[in-house]
Order: sequence, then C-alpha cells, then structure tokens
Amino acid sequence: MPSLHHIAGLPHYIAGLKIVAYAGGIVGAIIWALDPTIKVALIVSVPATIASVGTLILGFLNRSDAKRSLANQDLMKRSVDGINTRLEDKNRDLGVRLADKSEEAAHAAGRREGSEAERDKDQK
Repeated sequence: MPSLHHIAGLPHYIAGLKIVAYAGGIVGAIIWALDPTIKVALIVSVPATIASVGTLILGFLNRSDAKRSLANQDLMKRSVDGINTRLEDKNRDLGVRLADKSEEAAHAAGRREGSEAERDKDQK
C-alpha cells in the first residue's frame, strides 16, 4: 500500500479512487475467505451500497452547485440593482430638467401674453 504522502500528492479524485480500489480489494479478499451464505448476503447488498454512495456523491455535487448558483444569483441581483439605481437616477434627473423646461416655457408664454396684452392695449 502506498504511503499517504504519495496519495496526498495526487489530485483528490485520483487519490479517492485509489483508496476505494484498495478498500475494495481488501473487502474482496475478506469475502473470498468467508462462509458462502455470507458471500451471497454481501453480494446482494453491494448494489444498494453502491447506489447509496452514488446518491451521497450526487448530493454533495448538487450542494456545491447550488451554492455556486446562489452566489451567481446574488451577483446578478447586485448588478441589476445597480442598473436600476442608475436608471432611476437618470429618470429623476430627466424629470427635474423637464420640470425646469416646463417652468421656463410657462414663464415665456406668460411674458408673451403680457406683451401681447400691452400691445393690444396700446393699439386701442
């Protein structure tokens, strides 16, 4: 059996596969030496064990994927919030400018009406 230092130097999934292979070999040797009725019971239970280990692995993968998804959603939410804030500020500025222009137009219209009224009064 290789040293833990040798296994630790490998990527984690290869090290995990080696550990599973060595453990499987040890379990296989024990099963070979056991009583035939125990062999049958172990052979029957192996598929369920493999399925449950697969389910656990998929659960861990799904959990890490869900964490990444939540992180991405948070990042998108902040990005959208920033865009919405900029749009609100821009619209608020446009509203203020429109109100100023409306006041100027109303003032100009009032001055025009006033000058027209004076002109009409002078003509009479």
